[in-house]
Amino acid sequence: MSCHRKKSCSKKESKHHHHCECDCDYYPQSYCPSPCPPPYPPYPPYPPQPPVPPVNTCKTIALLNLTGDGVISINTNLKLTFEYYFKFSNQFKKFPIIDDKSDIHYLLYLLNYYYTQGYRIFIGFTTSTTVAAVLPWFEAHPDAIGISTNSTSPTLDIPKNIYRILPNDTVILDSLETNPFINSRRSIYYVYSDDEISALSIKAALESEYGSKVKSFSATSSNLTKTSLQDFFIGCDPLQDITILYLFNGEERSTYIELFVPPITVPVIPTFDISLNEYPIFSPAEKLVWNGLYSCWQNIGFSTSELWRNGQTYLGSNFNYEALNVLQLNKTLLLNNKQTEEISNYAWVQEFDPITKDAIYFCYSNWNYLNDIWNREFIVGIDPIFGPFSKDF
Repeated sequence: MSCHRKKSCSKKESKHHHHCECDCDYYPQSYCPSPCPPPYPPYPPYPPQPPVPPVNTCKTIALLNLTGDGVISINTNLKLTFEYYFKFSNQFKKFPIIDDKSDIHYLLYLLNYYYTQGYRIFIGFTTSTTVAAVLPWFEAHPDAIGISTNSTSPTLDIPKNIYRILPNDTVILDSLETNPFINSRRSIYYVYSDDEISALSIKAALESEYGSKVKSFSATSSNLTKTSLQDFFIGCDPLQDITILYLFNGEERSTYIELFVPPITVPVIPTFDISLNEYPIFSPAEKLVWNGLYSCWQNIGFSTSELWRNGQTYLGSNFNYEALNVLQLNKTLLLNNKQTEEISNYAWVQEFDPITKDAIYFCYSNWNYLNDIWNREFIVGIDPIFGPFSKDF
């Protein structure tokens, strides 16, 4: 393959990569781009060359964490839900879905690569940490548009060209701070994904509101053990304390849930999962442990469309609640409709601030697991007609 600086590329093959004579540093095996994107840190191994999607009129591509240590469960379900609607609905144009390996360097490489192929709408960037990392790239490419499916950190409520489907975390924090059950607790045990911007924002807000009542545990794949949890929860009281859970990287949440299965001496206390992940799938032993004690926030409104319900019925626990929002926004952008302040959603009105590109309206509900059924406890939201609302069930 020809290179734009030399007539040919000398490929010094290794197991994982080769070096290009045009001094464009290391690139995936057998790939010397023209023109060469910026150099990347020369550490092997690189993932294989990205697949080249067929040429079509839809200049949208999804770059998702499908392998690695990223938000695999959310992204896998997002992919499955996209594929369901591509197959069973004629309302949305199909676009390629690429694995970014949960590697920010490779993600930036993919953005450069597919940008040169003509793609302009990029879907993915699940975490706020990822959105922060790609912001400079989007600033350098003002004709590119990003769509983040799950970023919620208030620190990213800034001018940008990345739409965020979910509102920022102040929504959940406001609901927690006005919840009489939470406010009456003696201690709040906050367990969160280490080094994630949104998780750290919530930690700071909780500590500002509740002070010394907050006890924090920064979770990683290596320190989530029964011993570490026993040490963290020493002195807790199931009748007086609660846990707020914000785990979404890799298998952190499922590992945490499993660690409370006997034998363990730590009491299980009421837990609010605010990660906006899908419902956890409990094993028989976990059902006994968490019955009545596990609540999960979901992006679900009062009503949904038939299209939404059909997908949820077909995919079950693999259905992603944000997928239709993403598909509808992408459809609007592809039509070059600049009126993204008023986009119809399949569950409620989807609108975005014209400067920050953050969602304006929303509807969240909290669901409690009891006797093998998820029961809605309360709902909060903002509607363009009714304004802010909340309701207990």
